[in-house]
Amino acid sequence: MKKIYFIDLCKNFLCSFLLIISLTGCLGDITVPPVDFGINSTAELLLYLEENGDYINSTETYSIITAEEVFNSLNEILVLDIRTSGDYTNGHIEGSVNLNHSALLDYIININPDTYEKIVIVSSAGQSASYYATLLRLYGISNIYVLKYGMASWHADFASIWLNEIQDAGITETFNNIYNEKNNFTVLPSLSFTNSQIGIEGKLGERIDILLQEDFNELGANSTVSITLDRLYNNNFDYFEQRFTDTYLICASWDLYYYAQTGILDNPGHPPTTVLYNTIVPWYELRSTLYLQTLPIDETIVIYDYNGHISATLTAYLRLLGYNAKSILFGYNGMHYSRMLEFPIFSNYTFTTAEIKNFPYVK
Repeated sequence: MKKIYFIDLCKNFLCSFLLIISLTGCLGDITVPPVDFGINSTAELLLYLEENGDYINSTETYSIITAEEVFNSLNEILVLDIRTSGDYTNGHIEGSVNLNHSALLDYIININPDTYEKIVIVSSAGQSASYYATLLRLYGISNIYVLKYGMASWHADFASIWLNEIQDAGITETFNNIYNEKNNFTVLPSLSFTNSQIGIEGKLGERIDILLQEDFNELGANSTVSITLDRLYNNNFDYFEQRFTDTYLICASWDLYYYAQTGILDNPGHPPTTVLYNTIVPWYELRSTLYLQTLPIDETIVIYDYNGHISATLTAYLRLLGYNAKSILFGYNGMHYSRMLEFPIFSNYTFTTAEIKNFPYVK
């Protein structure tokens, strides 16, 4: 059985080092494995991404736009609705275009994306849109955005996908506040291409094309890209040993989601074995010069954040680099919802009925 690693993306480590250009050492006694550009195309791809905008590790990351912003700018933006044709027919934003996620790149290139101030990707819950929008951003299309919370924020008629998932999960009784160390440094994944002689932009395009075909399922069905907390526990949690077997779990936000606000032991914050990676500004711990290469290359990486947007974004990035990553749907909203409601600091990341704007839609 393949191992799965949960990574908690929130810890404040300060050591920095260069993983890309074949360094073999770092601050203190940390040893960084050498990277051979002649063998590992992943290192070449990683260097290219970081030298060309470094989207994942920048203030541009996540590219969220609210329903209000979309509604007030409908004449200047293009809305691409990637829901099923049936869902689209039942109600959609006026002027939006319905297409399958696999067709996004070809469609956008053919219409010239610079024609629009913003191109907004819309899904039912917003999380699959974050996944596919990230791939388009990494391809180099800089005016791609994601409708926050998806159509659930547009009108109450579409909000059940979120309202049915926000909860205090019963399995939080297994959570704890134990700090779990990151892995030791290891090599990057190895990628292969149909033509090893193509340039780096061709390799990037090939990877994007492959990943756009993947089904990021927001309804909890079996998917190679997304997973529910319940399914994760059912498949990978050993209740006798109180640990995930063959699993590496990441929390991807900051330590308030790791230690449950107060950090006291009787107020547990995260699932057992979760590792904290602070991937947001200003830490960016998944940079090549920080802790990217502490991620396992032979096991599944399962990521959660507060509402699924960040974890979906990071899942796209890691899968592009060859990691086997998955995003936990609905994030902390589906784990400790009452806790998120209790503390004002979480308000911008918590789905409530106030997020449902009831803007008009057409059929």
